[in-house]
Amino acid sequence: MSNLYSRVLLQRGIVHTLLNARSAPKEAWIVREAGQPGAVTVATSMAGRGTDIALGEGVEAMGGLLVIGTERMTSARIDNQLRGRAGRQGEPGETAFFVSLEDKVVLENAPKRIGRFRQRYEATHEDTAMTEPLTKRRYRRVIQKSQATAEKNERGQRFQTLQFDEVFRLQRDAIYRTRDELMDATDLSSLIESLFERVAAAQAPKAPREHTAALIDFVVNHIDYEYTADALLAQIDRNATKKSVQSLLVTLMQKQLTKQHQQLPDESQFLYFQKLVILKAIDVAWVEQVDNLQQLRNITSNRSKAQRDPVYEYQKEAQRSFDLMKADIADKAVRNLMLSQMVNNIDGTVEVTYP
Repeated sequence: MSNLYSRVLLQRGIVHTLLNARSAPKEAWIVREAGQPGAVTVATSMAGRGTDIALGEGVEAMGGLLVIGTERMTSARIDNQLRGRAGRQGEPGETAFFVSLEDKVVLENAPKRIGRFRQRYEATHEDTAMTEPLTKRRYRRVIQKSQATAEKNERGQRFQTLQFDEVFRLQRDAIYRTRDELMDATDLSSLIESLFERVAAAQAPKAPREHTAALIDFVVNHIDYEYTADALLAQIDRNATKKSVQSLLVTLMQKQLTKQHQQLPDESQFLYFQKLVILKAIDVAWVEQVDNLQQLRNITSNRSKAQRDPVYEYQKEAQRSFDLMKADIADKAVRNLMLSQMVNNIDGTVEVTYP
């Protein structure tokens, strides 16, 4: 809009200064010079806040600074700040706002009947609809109510954003607490045992003999690359249950962890290895969760159109996603513990390659 008004002034031969994002480096100078005699400045919203507009010689006698608003902003506070540019510190000045029933704030926030009225008015005042000012109080009330509605909607959106951010903060804090506890731990045996139990319970089927292909796939890709289907079948008889297979999986994990420990016999090094691979699982899963939360936010925000509370929907879906993330962390952590490759360097350091 600032560019449009600038072109209109140029067509009328009115010399002026344009202040918008492109001329931001000269902002303070442009605003400071706006009070000189004959100066015309086209500025966006409240550009130049913090810079005093000093009146030039003879300007005070001519009435001071004239501030013209070409439309109402969505917030009356910004309009009042603009009005406050004129008549500062006892100096003379004047402000004037030109508004229209076709302004953005009206089109987006006024009742539909205002749009119908505008159409009828244009149809019955074809010659003067664009030039005759609407000065009645009811038109002013339409503008004010539209602005009040816009402010209310913006407050609601800001509050909703805070509620969305609170869900994210709670999940982030939980992840950071877990990471801090993990890094400070001196023994991870109980944590690793619970990871084994959780993953085994999730992977053990109710009918083991009917799902041997899925079981061998899990064992080979999460526990031991060298494990074979025959070895698994030898462990599962016809009477195998979910509980017995769960116990078998935990045993296989414990054996593989012992093999990993044999590659790093030093206790402090092996503890550091355990922390490293579990932290890696947490970080990878959390990065994915952050992306999931952003997508959930976009999806649930649109559910208000279906008369559903977007914040409640977001909280519900975010909790479900968080639970899935915890399961994913356990799965990734077990896989990292079981299958990460370790290479001992000559200088005593160890390189870890994740699966």
